[in-house]
Amino acid sequence: MKREKNKRIRVRLRLGRSPHPMYLDLIAKPPKNVVFIYPPVQHYSIKPNFTHKVKVFFWNKLINFFPPTLFIKDVNADLIHSASGTLILNKIPWVTDSEGVFVSYNYLKMNNKHYIKQLYKQLSNENCKFILPWSKASLKSFQTIFGNKLDHKLRVVYPAKIISKHNPINKREDVTLIFVGRRFWDKGGYETLCVYEKLSRNFKNLKLYMISEVPKEIKSKFRNKNIIYIKPNMTYDALAEYYKRSDIFIFPTFVDTFGFVFLEAMEFKLPIVTLDVFATSEIVKHKYNGIVLPAPITPYAKNIFDISKWQNYSGFLKYLITTKDSSERQELVDNLEIVLTKLLRSKALRQKYGRNGYKLVSKGKFSIEERNKKLYKVYQESLKIK
Repeated sequence: MKREKNKRIRVRLRLGRSPHPMYLDLIAKPPKNVVFIYPPVQHYSIKPNFTHKVKVFFWNKLINFFPPTLFIKDVNADLIHSASGTLILNKIPWVTDSEGVFVSYNYLKMNNKHYIKQLYKQLSNENCKFILPWSKASLKSFQTIFGNKLDHKLRVVYPAKIISKHNPINKREDVTLIFVGRRFWDKGGYETLCVYEKLSRNFKNLKLYMISEVPKEIKSKFRNKNIIYIKPNMTYDALAEYYKRSDIFIFPTFVDTFGFVFLEAMEFKLPIVTLDVFATSEIVKHKYNGIVLPAPITPYAKNIFDISKWQNYSGFLKYLITTKDSSERQELVDNLEIVLTKLLRSKALRQKYGRNGYKLVSKGKFSIEERNKKLYKVYQESLKIK
């Protein structure tokens, strides 16, 4: 099917009830000449009703055995853009994006030949025009499973963030760290508190915004008056107020496929301290917009999620908790202390990293302009528009 160049392209977005914030930014800032069609969506912080919970329960049971596949009624569009790897049965052109093959599909089935055969059948279908990994690491995860058989469909399109104008805050000379991660243990929350405790001995007025689901016993252990514990269930506007009052974003995560919080931190010109897991080093360039340290523990192997060592994700979490004070974790805390001390003592270095990060989200590879340029080209090629 050929269409005239510059004619508006109607794209049906398959998002789900509470889509990732990146899709809300996509809706708000679509590519030129693209009209998105989508059902009503809600912010992910809004709790679902009982009916939706039941639907999700049965859906999750189903995708334990089969790749997630849907037929969409009343499309009324030229093509479908399906979020997070969901496969489409409609006989019109469609594309799908993915954090990684093991995220969009059952990571426990990556060695199951029957499951992979079903998945390949859908992704190699002529109606599936493109697979859009969120990162180069994500692209490599597909290659790990399928070799080069899908390479002609794979095209990296980085997520992007709308950059808003924020009223500047008159900050004091005292420096504030911020951690933002709902999941405390696997996002490095414990290491953040440990390194803060060490740093606070030399930096008496150092403050930490700890935005996470922190266990009660951990709060009891770390009771410094300058640690402000905050529940993570909030709007982005509310979260922005904490970013504005912060100076360094610390996120020593063990598990992350992309990390949208990095883009949020860069929007507020914050230098970033994190670990090298999956795609983090694509987002945070070492000594350019932050510091990237080696991760002592990681469930990623050959660009896929491999937790066979721990049997399942619950086993991995249990391991993180029971080994929280191990020598390798303490060594990580020591290394975090070294790099954070350097940043705390150099406002110029913090500002340099912050400016560089802001460039990446305002006009670089994570900008709306760059994402829209790539996405529009994908839609054009899907419809054979020249």
